[in-house]
Amino acid sequence: MLVFFAVWKAVYTGGNITQISGYTLSNVVTYYLITNIFARADVSDQILLSDWIWFGELAKDLTKPWNVKLVQFIMFLGNILFEILMYLPFLILLFLTFHNYVVLPSITYLFYFFITVILSYLLGMSFFSIFHSFTFFYGDQSSNISLIGFLVMGLSGGVFPLDFLPTNVSWIFMHLPFRFLINTPAKVFLEKMSSGDIFRSWVEMIIWMIIFYLIFHFLFKKGLKEFTGVGQ
Repeated sequence: MLVFFAVWKAVYTGGNITQISGYTLSNVVTYYLITNIFARADVSDQILLSDWIWFGELAKDLTKPWNVKLVQFIMFLGNILFEILMYLPFLILLFLTFHNYVVLPSITYLFYFFITVILSYLLGMSFFSIFHSFTFFYGDQSSNISLIGFLVMGLSGGVFPLDFLPTNVSWIFMHLPFRFLINTPAKVFLEKMSSGDIFRSWVEMIIWMIIFYLIFHFLFKKGLKEFTGVGQ
């Protein structure tokens, strides 16, 4: 975070720039504080399904009277909350360090932000669960999931705001579902989206979530037929 701050402060102050694509220096600092939260509680690292399949742990839940996917979902939420709580002291320290450069939203937009974050994590889980289900067919997917997580971090705006991209490139990124994982929540926090745009984003997120979940459900159901429960 300190490196990002030093770089962007040099860009803004050195070039006597007040805004870049509508972002002030305070907007950029706030943006990176938010991306730090998503990086800490990275959705791709909090799903355990691949390991459970690969090591045979899934077999234990299949013999019990509860929904395996529901168990995975509850564990995912628990892992996310744990990571955020563990990161909270450091986040407070960052806030105190950069408080002069942090932009806080209104109560209304803070509520919008929390709803958007929840949908973002649900969307991320539905997407990455697809690759976890590949373990049924192709073996250990941990390295592939990590690689995809790294790529998605860039596509979602985890490196810099997607608005900084050239218009023709930004248009492509803005039509991919990955922008909803980081860029959209950050823009909501910064109040750079109207209420109408936010509501439309929620609808799009839910649609993508359903699409990804249906793909995952199909693969999971098919994979169970090939699952031996032996583990590796």
